[in-house]
Amino acid sequence: MRQGPQRRLGAIGVAVLAAALVLSACASAAPTPTPAGRLTPLALAATPTQTHTPIVSTPAALTSPTATATARPAASATSTPPPPEPRLSIPEITLVAEIVEVPIVDGTWDVDDLGERIGHLDGTGDSPGDSYAPVLAAHVANGFGTAGPFGYLWSLSLGGTIILDWGDTRYTYEVIDRRKAQPSDVAKILIPDGNQLVLLTCEGWDLTRLAWDERLLVIAELVETAPRP
Repeated sequence: MRQGPQRRLGAIGVAVLAAALVLSACASAAPTPTPAGRLTPLALAATPTQTHTPIVSTPAALTSPTATATARPAASATSTPPPPEPRLSIPEITLVAEIVEVPIVDGTWDVDDLGERIGHLDGTGDSPGDSYAPVLAAHVANGFGTAGPFGYLWSLSLGGTIILDWGDTRYTYEVIDRRKAQPSDVAKILIPDGNQLVLLTCEGWDLTRLAWDERLLVIAELVETAPRP
């Protein structure tokens, strides 16, 4: 359900703050130290521990209103089937992954259960063409010390292709920028352009503190739309 303008903008502002910290759970992981090398998740990362630590607190005004139970009409034989699930594909890193919603629940985002899936962060762009760019986040590593869905996000080339299947439409993007940000540098997340897409994960493993110091953002621009195959 779309939010009203004032609520929408308020949610965006806090969601941006949360987005910069959304993977702070992996920043607090404490894996067994491994030899230094390039800060690739495959060699150095560990998964966030499943502690369900709140990501960030948000004002009570942004929490969802209490839902009122209503009776649903019985489905008829002619009911329209639901749209296919959103999916992200990045051919350059051989990634094809399901996208799930990551809502603000009890004032926090909790990404611990994403696993091998991609999370669409509530409060950012609702879909391609919205007023703001959608933000998709994923873990840099999994619980076995190997790369997560965005484990090789750092290796994407400028000009590379990102494919987003959303509803009945396929959106094709071209990578236009890679940025590093501090967890508190929230302005880099908020992009008021629905023709862009933001991918977000952790970056900069600190062997001395056993923590992720930075966030990696990949920015892509919409170049083509077509019916979903």
